[in-house]
Amino acid sequence: MSTWSPENGPAVDSVEHDLLELRGLHELARQLLPLATRREVARDGLLCIAGITGVGAGAVLWRGDERGPLDLLGHFGLDTQRFRKRYRVTVEAQRFLMDVGAVTTEAARRRASGRALIRSLHPLNEHVGEAWILPLHGERRLRGMLLMGPSLVTQELLPRPGWLADLAEVLRLALLGCGPVEAPAREHPASGRPRKAQVPAPSASGTRSVLARIRALRRRHPETEVMAGESSALLAVLEEIVSLAGTDYTVLIHGETGTGKELAAQLLHRLSRRASGAFEAVDCSSIPQELIESELFGHVKGAFTGATRDFRGAFERADGGTLLLDEIGDMDFRSQTRLLRVLQEGSVRRLGGDRPVPVDVRVIAATNRDLAELVRHGRFREDLYYRIHVCPLPIPALRERGEDRFQLFESLMKLHAAELERAPRALSATARRRLREEEFPGNVRQLQNVVRQLLVQRSARGVVEVEELERVLARAASLPRAGASEAATKTAARPTADSADGAEKPGAARPQGVEAAAAAGASAPGASEARGLVDSASPAPAAALAPPVARTEAEVEEVGEWVVEQLRSHRFNLLAAARHLQERRRLGAPRQVVPVFDRGALDYYLCGEFFRRLVERAYRMEAVVAEIAGSKALVPRVRRKVRAYLRPLQAVRRIGAQTASTLLRDGYRRVPERYHVEIEMAVEALRKGRWKLG
Repeated sequence: MSTWSPENGPAVDSVEHDLLELRGLHELARQLLPLATRREVARDGLLCIAGITGVGAGAVLWRGDERGPLDLLGHFGLDTQRFRKRYRVTVEAQRFLMDVGAVTTEAARRRASGRALIRSLHPLNEHVGEAWILPLHGERRLRGMLLMGPSLVTQELLPRPGWLADLAEVLRLALLGCGPVEAPAREHPASGRPRKAQVPAPSASGTRSVLARIRALRRRHPETEVMAGESSALLAVLEEIVSLAGTDYTVLIHGETGTGKELAAQLLHRLSRRASGAFEAVDCSSIPQELIESELFGHVKGAFTGATRDFRGAFERADGGTLLLDEIGDMDFRSQTRLLRVLQEGSVRRLGGDRPVPVDVRVIAATNRDLAELVRHGRFREDLYYRIHVCPLPIPALRERGEDRFQLFESLMKLHAAELERAPRALSATARRRLREEEFPGNVRQLQNVVRQLLVQRSARGVVEVEELERVLARAASLPRAGASEAATKTAARPTADSADGAEKPGAARPQGVEAAAAAGASAPGASEARGLVDSASPAPAAALAPPVARTEAEVEEVGEWVVEQLRSHRFNLLAAARHLQERRRLGAPRQVVPVFDRGALDYYLCGEFFRRLVERAYRMEAVVAEIAGSKALVPRVRRKVRAYLRPLQAVRRIGAQTASTLLRDGYRRVPERYHVEIEMAVEALRKGRWKLG
């Protein structure tokens, strides 16, 4: 504990710091307690420590036996996935780490045995960078290491290694007390390709134990029946939900798209003392930036054009209940700032209002994105991240839930068969084996689509054979299968609108047609300055919901030229251009005449055209701005939009190639694919100093 001193005055802040550290230790222990394997402990432990301390990178090494090499159990925040899986550390280096305890890589390089330690960690240590290395010991021997990199924000190491040592001790005890490490995937001797790791079948006693715990939990809390399954992964989720339901802490639910994050949020609400209150859900990714604050905080009459009456926002509507902020990672920076103030003060101020309204709301946030990575790239507020990352709740993917897919299949089959007034269908033995092999990247949502298609087949009766299931799986897949045409690959469909989460899987193929990209409602690169004010309450044109059209590169470029001409005629007012083009489509103009009409799509094409012309004009930015503007009067407007398009590249000179690639993928993922080559060329030229942002 810190004490009072004449230099720093009373240690009030220090006492609060110590209290926060104790809470962090308790949170880490609570997170690790239900985990069964060391890889789970390493993975979840690292993420929990990152959320508690704010470090930006880390790794866990652990020795399966006391004399073997150290296995890389988990890592986070690194630029690449290509690391050696095993590391051999000399006896001298092990003794050095055991003797000194926590040591920085810089301090280790000053001694010969420390340099041997650093060499043994190559190339992992290079990707973590300057870091604390903390020993994880067994009985008089080194069993593992914890590497903790610098802070996400300050880029400096944490100044209190004692706290990291306490966190490492909790992690060490959890690793010693859990099951063995899973065997890594081995290469096939003939092909040299990695063979899928075989998941060991659970023992009969272990299965009975999980079943008994799930059934006992369901007897105590019948509400949990809404989440079907009997796997150990689901048991961990249900037990976590039950334990969190008794608190008012903010919960951050994270998981892949289609795993049922909103269902978990609803279950948290129903099991809490707020069950009699309202449950409000706001999809932060589908509401335009100009309307999200009104939706969350409300507005008074006359606050803006169209505000004809007072409106209670989601916080007020959820007073005494629960508010789910779905896909919070897509919220813009300004709204993040207002949200942070509401969470801190417990009151909201309506747009145009002059008095705060106190609210009693439990906030649950959900996302399928890596918020820590967004914080690293400056696209999510760090202080808001720690405000909502109080109790993280990971939702496992369907492929991690073992035989649950069959229970879910039967449950969904009964539900949708009743809706269609048809008899449920069962799977043949070979179809069951085929269903077990499917990885389901779309998770429960994709499985639900499979069930629906099996029910609406022309000859949908009797048992489902493997041939029929194979055809349906190919159609319901969220990603094209091998052998699909290149055009189909470029126009992969969005997840269905009747999903539980309504979000995209990170890294999954996205629609390249700009109509579908605009319908997704995500922020364009220039959204902070160029986002339109299209009223979200008005119905979208039918054409906006049409599947994307596959276009060749020449056709995309032609559409881009057309977009620039349309925007010139409307003085680069995206709202006016979008309304004009939407009206033309409503009056019957075909797609060939008006290929793009959504505000977001116009913005994405304009961004792509800027980068294309920038590369063609040898990075003479002012010449490109003047060319796009077409007249001197419009140059200032185009210049403002260009600055918004360049904002994601502010840090590209200071980061590595892998991080730049991630930034490029995230910052410009909605721009039509034809322009990605030019964007990559511009990024590489910027990194090499061939042009400047200005």
